[in-house]
Amino acid sequence: MNRACSPNSVTSVNYSSVTIECLERPDVLDDTESYISGRVLRGGKLAWLVRGASLEVINTVTGLRHASYRFGWSLHQQRSVCISSVSELHIEDGIKLVVGLKDLSGGGGGIVCIFDPFLSRVIKAIEIPYPVTVLECVTSSGGAQASPHALRFVLSL
Repeated sequence: MNRACSPNSVTSVNYSSVTIECLERPDVLDDTESYISGRVLRGGKLAWLVRGASLEVINTVTGLRHASYRFGWSLHQQRSVCISSVSELHIEDGIKLVVGLKDLSGGGGGIVCIFDPFLSRVIKAIEIPYPVTVLECVTSSGGAQASPHALRFVLSL
């Protein structure tokens, strides 16, 4: 069988030691969250990598960390979550990542977060009563200030 499309070239990325340390952190709860997944953002200069609750945004040319966030951890509380989905969102003020989280503490709920990879912080989080398995952006209008008109009434409570 012949390949329909083959790459012109393959370039390996040498990740920084802080990215490797973050993604190899032994705090992953079980084997289902132990896989590293990722994708290159549109434009090819940045890519995201996730494992468990850790998100790393790296520069694809240098391999250096551009942004990093560990979901579920704060100075006041620790919440057991894992990243289940990441989607790219293009809005007026740039690229954001929409991150879906599963609650692993047994509550069965989930969280949808808008993450700004240039500020390295969550700019909006919506807790929902259902686990987030997959999410996809279908519109780029509104951004973090968007009204919940696209969500079902139950989800906006």
